[in-house]
Amino acid sequence: MNKISRKKKVFFLVIPILLILLLFGVYHSTDKRNQNENQVMQTQFNNTHPDFKTSYYIDSYNINSTDDFKSQDLIYISDTTAPIYFEYAQVGSSTQVIMNLYYDYKPISFQVADKEYSDKYIFDIKDGNKVKIPVYIKQQAEKDDKKIHKLLVTFASAPDQNASQYSLPTDFFGINAVYDVVYTKNYKNEVFSENNSSDDIIPENNFSENLGDLILNTDYKNKEQNTNGGILKPPVSLEHKKGTPLKLMYNFEKMGSRECLLLITLNFSPVKINGSDYQIIQLDGEKGTANGQVEVNTSGQPGLYEVVGYIIHDPFRKQQSADNIIKNSYRFTLDLR
Repeated sequence: MNKISRKKKVFFLVIPILLILLLFGVYHSTDKRNQNENQVMQTQFNNTHPDFKTSYYIDSYNINSTDDFKSQDLIYISDTTAPIYFEYAQVGSSTQVIMNLYYDYKPISFQVADKEYSDKYIFDIKDGNKVKIPVYIKQQAEKDDKKIHKLLVTFASAPDQNASQYSLPTDFFGINAVYDVVYTKNYKNEVFSENNSSDDIIPENNFSENLGDLILNTDYKNKEQNTNGGILKPPVSLEHKKGTPLKLMYNFEKMGSRECLLLITLNFSPVKINGSDYQIIQLDGEKGTANGQVEVNTSGQPGLYEVVGYIIHDPFRKQQSADNIIKNSYRFTLDLR
């Protein structure tokens, strides 16, 4: 009897120990997985287009993402404390990269892993790698918010370099995308907007041919268009007096849109355009190239500033297709003196 009793005691003692070890293992595994999900991770990119010497890749999703949501470029947020993941890959060079976020087309502060950032996040990436970034946005949905919100993310390569270091301007230095954000599955087909339509403008000119995604220049009289039927690319460097407004000509293909949103950045931070955070341009026609002039603020401090513009077609319409890639302008350096 004593032997049997001792065996039972040992057996009953082993069970709680095994349960504790099992629970600890599950907790440790879960805790490690949560830590990994909250870390910026860089891995080798599975490049499906090896023939391209230079290429960029972008994706975004969260815990609610499904194939259906992703096909609509839709991010459904049910838990505002959970991250949105952004993936970015770069083939052809190892550089610094700067990421900017805009909520309803205005810059926002956000958190990456455990650190907070005011409006931009800079990281290093190796050639052929992909980085996964867990982002916590600070915007909180209002109660019963059923409208669609817009989340714009931009990635620009080599922010620590200047376009003036090169012989020719380029518009191929990163990738950008816009996503629809909702806080309920029963959302309305209505996009949130604070735009004052009285500030909208219409193009000064409409050229019949499609002449490019977005070109910003100082060809105020459109000499290149009048002489050769084209659009003048900006120089890699442009001198300007510090603290004074800079007039720029915009040129972009209409692509069947009714209106477009123009956003311009100076050193990768948005600047006022005609006194507003962005400029809505109402299009009078769906074909050809829109052309006109805007005025942007400049810094009162001398130095070199990178100028980049972004054009968003039909910015207050629900995403209509899987092509949510946003075009940027040719990049040039503004030399403020």
